[in-house]
Amino acid sequence: MVAQDPVQDSLPLAQQPPLPTAPLRRIYERPSTTCSKPQRVKQNSESERRSPSSEDDRDERESRAEIQNAEDYNEIFQPKNSISRTPPRRSEPFPAPPEDDTATAKEAAKPSPAMDTQFPVPNLEVLSWPQVITSTPVPKAEPAIIPAARNEPIGLKASDFLPAVKIPQQTELVDEDAMSQIRKGHDTMCVVLTSRHKNLDTVRAMWTTGDIKTSVDSAVAINDLSVVVDLLNIVNQKASLWKLDLCTTILPQIEKLLQSKYESYVQTGCTSLKLILQRFLPLITDILAAPPSVGVDISREERLHKCRLCYKQLKSISGLVKSKSGLSGRHGSAFRELHLLMASLD
Repeated sequence: MVAQDPVQDSLPLAQQPPLPTAPLRRIYERPSTTCSKPQRVKQNSESERRSPSSEDDRDERESRAEIQNAEDYNEIFQPKNSISRTPPRRSEPFPAPPEDDTATAKEAAKPSPAMDTQFPVPNLEVLSWPQVITSTPVPKAEPAIIPAARNEPIGLKASDFLPAVKIPQQTELVDEDAMSQIRKGHDTMCVVLTSRHKNLDTVRAMWTTGDIKTSVDSAVAINDLSVVVDLLNIVNQKASLWKLDLCTTILPQIEKLLQSKYESYVQTGCTSLKLILQRFLPLITDILAAPPSVGVDISREERLHKCRLCYKQLKSISGLVKSKSGLSGRHGSAFRELHLLMASLD
């Protein structure tokens, strides 16, 4: 216990000297504090867990649209025109049940005017139903010229290679008739080939005698262009076989070949005509342009007669060649070449 001085005790407090004290000590310890924010977050999470639909209810209340004026809403959103069905539905009344009285049944049988105006009954006579388009087979057009090289049947007619015979009118075919027609076609082709073989044997017999003119005359007398074509295909390979008297016999047949629908016939006719024009046309024009000789010359008269006959036939063929020179393809080029060779006839 510290003893106080009696003198100091008698002095007033304001005049008392300060007591000697120890030096002040600094405290660096942080006082403990508590935070209330986590508790608030925890309380909020617990409240959300208790009422999860509170925010949804609030959003629904905020997004709910209230129609203030029903007339404006109907004018904007209600459709102006009604779309009718095709065909429109008929408004038929619903039959009344049997236990109802007669007056109620009559009222139920009357159609409502709203239904009539909304779904008018169409006139069945005015309605046009779509027409059903049926596909009809288009008949295949026969080609103008039948090609020589072909890989499929072209529909050759055997009657073209036989003498003209009047055929009675055919009726509708059944299976047996169709089979008989097929067999008949086979038999007809066999007859055609047999006849051609026989005719070629006749021409060959004349050919072996060494008289080319006689063999050509016999081929022309047979009146079969196929035999003439077979013979010309041999003569065209040997230009030395051509004579002026042979031209007078071949030129009418060449005109028929140029008008044929078979490509092989046309090609053979063009080849033969080209050989005649190249070898004999200058000779024909020179003999016809030469002045008459003095005296009698039988050989010259015969030559002049043959030249006049050939010139007449060539003039007849030139019109046909000129008309076909405008064709396209191989035939057109062949006819144009012949037309140039025949330019001296004009």
